[in-house]
Amino acid sequence: MTNAERHPVGDPALSHAVLVGTATYRHPSYRGRNLPGVSANVAKLGSMLRQDVPWGLEPVRCLAVMNPTSADEILTAIESAGTQCRGTLFVYYAGHGFCSSTNPDELYLTHSGSAEDRQATALEYRHLRDALIHCGAPNKILVLDCCYAGNATRTMGALNGHLAIEGTFVLAATGPNRAARADSATGLTAFTNELVGVLGKDGVPGAGPFVSIEEVAARTHERLEASGLPLPTRQAHGYAGRRPIFKNYAHPATIAGLLDSLTEPEAQPAAPDPRLTLPYLAWGLLWSLAIGVACAAIVRSGHSEVWALRAGVVTGLLACAAFFATGAWLTRTGRRPSATGSRTIS
Repeated sequence: MTNAERHPVGDPALSHAVLVGTATYRHPSYRGRNLPGVSANVAKLGSMLRQDVPWGLEPVRCLAVMNPTSADEILTAIESAGTQCRGTLFVYYAGHGFCSSTNPDELYLTHSGSAEDRQATALEYRHLRDALIHCGAPNKILVLDCCYAGNATRTMGALNGHLAIEGTFVLAATGPNRAARADSATGLTAFTNELVGVLGKDGVPGAGPFVSIEEVAARTHERLEASGLPLPTRQAHGYAGRRPIFKNYAHPATIAGLLDSLTEPEAQPAAPDPRLTLPYLAWGLLWSLAIGVACAAIVRSGHSEVWALRAGVVTGLLACAAFFATGAWLTRTGRRPSATGSRTIS
């Protein structure tokens, strides 16, 4: 498998995304510390993952969980998606994070009912880790945009002698025990702003038509470093980081495909069947009447009025039948009679 094609586990028809964001907090300990950028993060990232570039997820496969009220709400959404997922499960979390007061390596993710530094009111990272371990998805990507997110990469080590989350790539907005930046000129948080830029319109220059999450993470790291922002950390188990999943916006083939889609002519609506339009019917009747009157006038010159009437009626009916039969034939062959009776090619 090369990055010239998408890995089977990246098939958007088999994959799911769960985007969790805690932007508002009810507890007084977080008064004045809501995170409006988190709402923008989830909306922007969700919209992007549903576009053909980079991923093309169906809306039903891209779930947004905004301002969850409990840890169970977060875990239930992830477990439900993981049960259905047969490709890549992409899990994103943004909000306040904090470390345990007794163990600085333990990470807690907050929901809207959490209180600052109160472990019992937040989601302990190890429970999220366990949910990913036991889900059925063969490929898992976890992205954490919160303070101290790098602690998640510390707890990915040995678990009863086995890898903590086999087949999972973790991308954290910061290093262990480091705060994250919540501001950017775009209204997104600093880390997610750069991540969205790499997944979206900027892509990964020099890479193939499809890129892995490792390539996306490396490019995001470069952009954050160039801007003097906190640097992300990442950790992979198995091949999760190296599987090409996302279309690369920066690749010439992707750009050419997008340009082709923009320049494709719009489908023209089918021309109305002239046999069913009033102008066409009226023209047919007038044409037949004219032929009938002309024939009656010719016959009248040498025969009685009765014979002239008979000849006019018969000739008019034959002309009418011929007119509509010709119209039916023209319709079947793709031609259309014009309003004046001449034929045009559609």
